[in-house]
Amino acid sequence: MRTLRLFAFLLTATFALAFNSCSDEYDDSAIWEQVNELLARVQKLEAICAEQNTNIAAIQKLLNEQGSQTYITSVDELANGAGYTIKFSDNTEITIYNGTSTADAPQIAVVKQGDNYYWTVNGEILKDADGNPVQANGPKGDKGDKGDNGENGQDGSNGQDGADGQTPVLKTGAQLNADGIPGDWVRDAIYISVDGTTWLRISAENPTANVDTIKVEEKEAVVVFTFTDGSTLSFPKNNQILEMLYGTWKCSEEDNSTTFVFDRSGIVTITDVETGGSEVCRTVRKGSFELYSNGFAHYLSITLTYCKYGYTVESDCYRTYLLPIAHISENKLVMLYYSDTGTVFTKSVGN
Repeated sequence: MRTLRLFAFLLTATFALAFNSCSDEYDDSAIWEQVNELLARVQKLEAICAEQNTNIAAIQKLLNEQGSQTYITSVDELANGAGYTIKFSDNTEITIYNGTSTADAPQIAVVKQGDNYYWTVNGEILKDADGNPVQANGPKGDKGDKGDNGENGQDGSNGQDGADGQTPVLKTGAQLNADGIPGDWVRDAIYISVDGTTWLRISAENPTANVDTIKVEEKEAVVVFTFTDGSTLSFPKNNQILEMLYGTWKCSEEDNSTTFVFDRSGIVTITDVETGGSEVCRTVRKGSFELYSNGFAHYLSITLTYCKYGYTVESDCYRTYLLPIAHISENKLVMLYYSDTGTVFTKSVGN
């Protein structure tokens, strides 16, 4: 619709010139050539804005997921080879386009300073209307209150999440005119805004060629994203440890009949069977589980919410276990250390 409005405007101007001509043989081919060139340029710039806005959203997603339990499930190259579609374990996806090889495209990227990332335009830090650098990642959330000490005290409440960083948006002057935003916009120029009100022109008359905003490198266990300043973010692929966790675990000790069963809905069932003479006592405990990593080791947190001892159901059995996990790749085994007894539980993960 915006492109049609521009076309209609130019067409009206062309007819006005034609009717004002004194000659019946007026040659308007030069004007039509200019109209078509401007129309093509605006369309190209709008396509560039769309790709850059998609890359900006992708960067925002990557930064917001830092330190989370999110992992990457697939990396697929686009059919035209222009970039990648990356899917995450939270059922979201991003598209990253390769750097546009054209002098019309501004370079939108991020730079890391300290613990934060800031948006850059053509290598310069982007600033808001008040002159402050525009942060790309949200600040860290407040730390939760510590739970009271005592036997199996409950965890403290979670801290508030940090706010998301600011997300720039790119538009052409033609799009700003079509949106009815007041201003003396150049139709075939690109503008940027972080608040939707203040717009800054970022396409120069003779800009330099654009380079890749994000480089994507897929490795065996992780996907590495490298920004133009050389800083990187890494995300695990298919969370291999979590995949190995699902299923039934048995104690390596022959006289121990305890089993763990982890299912994909996030529920764990722990069953103990004790035999004393002719009596068999079965204990069943259920709860939720989460996988954590500190970069060096993996830990499993189990929070029990249901306990049944024989025929007796315990109404209040809230308890949290922290279980270290080790992967023994040569023997195709994963070992789980049950913190209550120090025993070892194994599960085969290969042939």
